[in-house]
Amino acid sequence: MTSIRLFTLSIATSCVLFLAACESDTEKAERYFQSGLALIEEGDNERALIELRNVFNHDGFHREARETYAGLLVDLGRRSEAYSQYLRLIEQYPDAVEPRITLAEMAAENASWPEVERHGAAAIELAPERLDTQALDMLIRYRAARIGGETEAAIAIAGQAERFDVMAQVPSPRFPGGAALRWPLLVLGMVWFSLRDRF
Repeated sequence: MTSIRLFTLSIATSCVLFLAACESDTEKAERYFQSGLALIEEGDNERALIELRNVFNHDGFHREARETYAGLLVDLGRRSEAYSQYLRLIEQYPDAVEPRITLAEMAAENASWPEVERHGAAAIELAPERLDTQALDMLIRYRAARIGGETEAAIAIAGQAERFDVMAQVPSPRFPGGAALRWPLLVLGMVWFSLRDRF
């Protein structure tokens, strides 16, 4: 009897140890993702791409990995592959603004105007307050005005675009107190406003 109990106990212990040593797919995906980020930091982008692809083998919906992968492909000049990855992102996350903006910009570079309008309109709908979506809106409206022969409307839209150029040229003032006081004063301000909100 004791040998059967000992055998059963050893089998049970082996199973528990075996299961404890196994990683879940989520854990494996995260390990590959962190490895990919480390390789990007080291400048080894080709190996980073491999690690990021390994993430998708374990978690096809890992948003950060897909965004990083697509951005890395753009940096490497592999724009058509990057475009397909951004398309996958908006398929998986329809409310993601950044991939929509990037897709619209890439489509504009290739003069694929139906795609610019599709992704631009979605980005504008999701985040109308952002400057980059407002710029996309102006681009789409300007092109529509030019194609429609509405010269005055096109001139008015072009005038709106000049405001972006003016704002880009406005110098931002340096922080008073320099870099040494920047962080302490930021923390002091955050504490002050958090106390003010509480009382």
